[in-house]
Amino acid sequence: MMILFVVIGGLTGWQFGSLPTGVLPVEDHGYVIASVQLPDAASLERTSQMLKKIDRVLEKTPRVA
Repeated sequence: MMILFVVIGGLTGWQFGSLPTGVLPVEDHGYVIASVQLPDAASLERTSQMLKKIDRVLEKTPRVA
């Protein structure tokens, strides 16, 4: 059992070492995801106003294009 444990541990370590790094995200892709929750029965106009307000805040944020 100990030999099997060492072999499985070694194979696991080898697999992590040989994993191609191209599949893992290494840099920011420039997306902003925001969740907006308004009161029940809020109109589409009010939702649009809130989203525009969020856009204005993001435009003023440094390093956000």
